[in-house]
Amino acid sequence: MYLARTRRKKGGTKMSVSEDGFVGRSEVEVRIAATIDDYATAFRIAYDVYHPKGFTAFSPYGMRATVYQLHPSALILLAYHKGNPIATLSLYEENGGKLPSASGWPGELADFQRRGIKAFELGTLMSLPDAQEAGGSRVCLEMFRVAWRYARCLRNADALCAFVQAHHEAFYTKIFRFRRFGEPRNYEWNGLQIAGVAPLIMDLNGAEEEFRQRYNRYEESARNLYRFFVIDRQKEIADMLIADLRKRDQLDWNQLQALAAPLLQSETDESDTADEEETVENVLTMEQPVYANAL
Repeated sequence: MYLARTRRKKGGTKMSVSEDGFVGRSEVEVRIAATIDDYATAFRIAYDVYHPKGFTAFSPYGMRATVYQLHPSALILLAYHKGNPIATLSLYEENGGKLPSASGWPGELADFQRRGIKAFELGTLMSLPDAQEAGGSRVCLEMFRVAWRYARCLRNADALCAFVQAHHEAFYTKIFRFRRFGEPRNYEWNGLQIAGVAPLIMDLNGAEEEFRQRYNRYEESARNLYRFFVIDRQKEIADMLIADLRKRDQLDWNQLQALAAPLLQSETDESDTADEEETVENVLTMEQPVYANAL
């Protein structure tokens, strides 16, 4: 998962908290994209973030999508601040041993499959300038919490994978307790070289205990990320996930295909397309996942 923003302050990613700390109530609301309008909103945010950076070509539609986002098992998250969409994050479920970034580390990811490790990939967290008003790190934490609980509690995932640049790696390893599972490599986006992308993994089977040991010793709420990620708002987030997934069950996938088809024709983003030859039609005819009742 990259952290992509339309603006980035010097000095790297810095943690920031609200007055009531991470575990307190925030004005950031995270929901699952469940309608055509939701998907269009996510595609617009992606374009608004990527196009100025030169990571995606000009589109008269003002949207950017990838074929992986159209898979019924993919989860598209949207973050809202005071009712306005400010960020999007995609979560990809392993499909036949293939993840969007599988071409970069085929041996390592194939080894996960052989060992029966069910892995999910975190896509790029793309946030608009308005996300800074909500607290850029808070947006990241809120979206990661929902992704974690969905992958672990509804899909029984064993691991989360993230592929990040060097200047973001410490954020994931120190805060989220990710670890490298392979050597960094370079990517190319539309002729632009992106150097030093590191493959990271978070063991979901041991994450709760690791977070408990690492963070639960802090009494002050702003540092107790164990409570934030594992304990707080369990039922509220579970109810939201289930309600949004049921709403998404009514989605017209043919209509989504019609929305995305012209966006995919010129999209050559290696980070998402890898070496896959999937077509929109192939993706939309795949079986949708059955959700657990665990949350």
